[in-house]
Amino acid sequence: MEDIKILNEARANLRESMIDLKARSMRDNLIFSGIWEEKNEDTEAVLQEFIHRKFKHYYEISFERVHRVGKWNEFNEYPRNIVAKFSFFKDREFIRTRAPQKLSGTHVWVNEQYPTEIEEKRKKLYPVMRQARKDKKKVKLVRDILYIDGEVYIPNSLDQI
Repeated sequence: MEDIKILNEARANLRESMIDLKARSMRDNLIFSGIWEEKNEDTEAVLQEFIHRKFKHYYEISFERVHRVGKWNEFNEYPRNIVAKFSFFKDREFIRTRAPQKLSGTHVWVNEQYPTEIEEKRKKLYPVMRQARKDKKKVKLVRDILYIDGEVYIPNSLDQI
């Protein structure tokens, strides 16, 4: 019985390490949603032009990779998301921090990329975060940890997260 407990702990530690490695490999990425697409487009050129137009950013940002997520389908109602891996973290932060004000009123969003496991935890925290903001509390979501007025939010049940 003790062996099973040790194996389960080791498995949980490996899983957490894997999630952490995934998150670190995605930390230079941003996801752009809502940028219209055409078949056989040069996605990097589309993104460069979009950044130039919306952010008034006149030098070319260096990317390691830029691609759309999923398969092309001419009948899609919405454009596929663009994942961009920035070569320089300062460029990524320039876009991420200015996106809310520059893209306000448009149908384009910019978000950080996280592994699926972290995204699932974040989705459960969003309603709590919105309610805390309505209650005029200071809220900050860092990766998959929610801080409300400087305190770590701990749900009532561990099953919630």
